[in-house]
Amino acid sequence: MKKKEKKYIQTIHTSRTIMFDELKALISHGAFEEEEIIALNVFNKQSGSGIRKTLNFLSKLYDFRDDNQLWRIFLFMWKMSNEADQRVLSLLYAVYKDDLLRASIPVVLNTPKGKKIQVEKLQDKLYDQFPDRYTPKTMLSAAQNVASSWKKAAYIEGKVRNIRIPIQPGYPVVLFALFLGERDGLVGKDLLSTTWIKVLDQPLSRIKELLASAALNDLIEYQEAGGIIIIRLQKLHNKITS
Repeated sequence: MKKKEKKYIQTIHTSRTIMFDELKALISHGAFEEEEIIALNVFNKQSGSGIRKTLNFLSKLYDFRDDNQLWRIFLFMWKMSNEADQRVLSLLYAVYKDDLLRASIPVVLNTPKGKKIQVEKLQDKLYDQFPDRYTPKTMLSAAQNVASSWKKAAYIEGKVRNIRIPIQPGYPVVLFALFLGERDGLVGKDLLSTTWIKVLDQPLSRIKELLASAALNDLIEYQEAGGIIIIRLQKLHNKITS
């Protein structure tokens, strides 16, 4: 009998979070060459090895190569966003890339606002999704890092209690969620029911309001009439590639 091949798990959350502060420092610096980042100590670390480790994890999660279309789209949205939206953008990018973080979505979103998100529930969910993949110690560390990532994206507050709070994303975040759906091969109204839109935790009416605002700013084409929804992202693609 042929041995079943184990699925590779893409994650940095056994060791790190979404690393928002480090990502912000890197983007603010505006260049991504390792030698320059180390020489200027962009991350304000105490050693060159610490800088390299940070850069390695950031690169693994965000893949900031010029030929990476997803990164170019992300960077375009980042530059038109305030910090609150930048935090949610970082989470969206990370849940798209990181299997452990993505597995945590139901636990977080199913927790009512004002209630505590328990690390134990996150740990159980990760174990259910990836049984026997990690040791109990590593799985606990991953669950703690996952909780911290949601906290860095401002879905959770409190140093200890991890209380679920609402977010108020702007249209750049919604547009990025649409791009992720488009990368999955979806079009039109199907773009409004993806995992990435659900992560934004907004009523559909609010999502549509934000899309209308984006259309008024000539970023996308968005129309709704008679139950038919038209969403086209070509205008935004043109702006990003121009």
